[in-house]
Amino acid sequence: MPKPIVYLAGSIGGLSYWEAVGWRVAMRDQLGPFIEVLSPMRGKLDLRNEEVLSGDYPSSLHSRPDTIVQRDLSDVRRADLVIVNGLQGSYGTALEIGYAVRGATPVVLVLAPDDPLRAHPFVRALPGLSVVATLDEAAQVARSMFNV
Repeated sequence: MPKPIVYLAGSIGGLSYWEAVGWRVAMRDQLGPFIEVLSPMRGKLDLRNEEVLSGDYPSSLHSRPDTIVQRDLSDVRRADLVIVNGLQGSYGTALEIGYAVRGATPVVLVLAPDDPLRAHPFVRALPGLSVVATLDEAAQVARSMFNV
């Protein structure tokens, strides 16, 4: 039986490499060995010295705009669940949420309890979207969903 797949969406641009990677590594560890985790930062070790990431590194195969979009949307299509770190917003992340919902892939969105986005009609009523307050809660939802 194949492992369930979880895609980890969230901000990258404007963060350091390690800020973009850190929560994703922690989430992968929390989800454990029975869930396959897809990170948009995989294969981008060449950016590890970047203090502020942008969305365009023409000399990096996995970090050009065309390859970023193609791979990330492919990952969202493959995923059984998308976990979104919404603690820092991103236009690309919003697009990934829409793409997941359009494909009937469930989404767990992490938003701070006092985030005004929680009151937005799309957040409150979008089919397949669950909102939690912490990354730990998102991991619990995923483990429960996949019975691991």
